[in-house]
Amino acid sequence: MPKNRTELKKQRDREVEINFLAGVSRRLPENVQVLRPLAGMLNLQGRYAEGLQADLQLARLRPRESEVWYNLGCSYALLQRATDAMDALQQAIDLGYTNIHQMFKDQDLKILWQNHKFLEMAGRASMNERLDVILGDICMCEADAVVNASTKSLPGIEGMNGAIYQAAGPKLQQACLKLKGCKTGEARITFGYDLPAQYIIHTVGPIWKDGFHYEDELLAMCYQRCMELTEEHGLKTIAFPAISTRDFSYPQERATTIAIDTIVKNLLRSSSIEKVTFVCHDRALYDTYTRILSNKI
Repeated sequence: MPKNRTELKKQRDREVEINFLAGVSRRLPENVQVLRPLAGMLNLQGRYAEGLQADLQLARLRPRESEVWYNLGCSYALLQRATDAMDALQQAIDLGYTNIHQMFKDQDLKILWQNHKFLEMAGRASMNERLDVILGDICMCEADAVVNASTKSLPGIEGMNGAIYQAAGPKLQQACLKLKGCKTGEARITFGYDLPAQYIIHTVGPIWKDGFHYEDELLAMCYQRCMELTEEHGLKTIAFPAISTRDFSYPQERATTIAIDTIVKNLLRSSSIEKVTFVCHDRALYDTYTRILSNKI
């Protein structure tokens, strides 16, 4: 289909600008203020091979700038050179590039979005911005969803379970009664009602016995199912308590390791959830989470 006049005029204007910048660049080959827009304009016009050469020159002139390597990765990706693109993006990350989530939105990198090596690289790099540990009250979290460590009957009157019901108001109690309970390791979702969070995901953690009654598997299932519900409902942020550690006597160190391992595995698999927050009810638990998390990412 022929391009409309407006688009054709834009293309002609870009070509004029490219010719001007290219002329200046030939006279001043180390002028990065000229090379940056030149590389961008060339790629915008579909002149990817020339855009790559400009980005390579920028990388030679500014080898310590993470943004330069990110743009170089985009140029390689536009030329279908996936391996070179990932090498350049890894260099950008190593130099401190922090806007990792942009990699999953940038159309220039579309060729990489189904590449498992790219997903793992970007996923690991994004952990620092996608995982957080705070000391506080989960009822006050403004995440899209907060997790309620519940009992099998769901409506509760004790511990953190009871605190969430009290904070969310009477409509939550009515909604949970309609769900008719929840098995250990499973999860259910309701609105957040009077909480700052839009949704509450209710999950039933295992009661600690001796570690030989599938406690670890059931606890991992709790976190897994909560993440699945978050994705199924198109939510971007979720806050977790330390499931089973308070009222169900699960050893904190063991439970924390399971929680972090399960969440990290999910974040590496998918980019749809942008932020997971672990909410700790006391300083000792907070210290446990931060210590184990620092060893994982």
